[in-house]
Amino acid sequence: MSIKFTSDQMADGFVQSDAEFAAWYIKDVMEPHQPEFYHVLTPEGRVDRVLRGRTLARAHGLQQTNAQAYFIGMMFDIGPDFYRFAGFKEALARTDLDELPRVRQFLDGTVTDKQAVFAIQNASDKHWWTEPEEING
Repeated sequence: MSIKFTSDQMADGFVQSDAEFAAWYIKDVMEPHQPEFYHVLTPEGRVDRVLRGRTLARAHGLQQTNAQAYFIGMMFDIGPDFYRFAGFKEALARTDLDELPRVRQFLDGTVTDKQAVFAIQNASDKHWWTEPEEING
């Protein structure tokens, strides 16, 4: 899956509030690019998962909406705890990169296919409900 954003959507601050972000992500990302989740989850479930993902993205230092969207996309496509696995963990920890280049490593070959497969096979849905403090210590 490759998430595509318009230049307007990519602008910093495209969506500010959690409600705006969730509505945008569900309509412009989830429905067209992740229909298997869009159709299985209730409207409330969609919002809840997107906002849980945004909270976890922020806990990983991602404040830009486009970086948060990539992070949430990985939660749906790889697994809600993808960030715990080799390759993804190291990509997120890179402090020498700005947010968007950091998350683009998920799809640019930095994370190997083998690492991605391992993360998919070992992901746990219970991590949709992980609290940020459980990530940071």
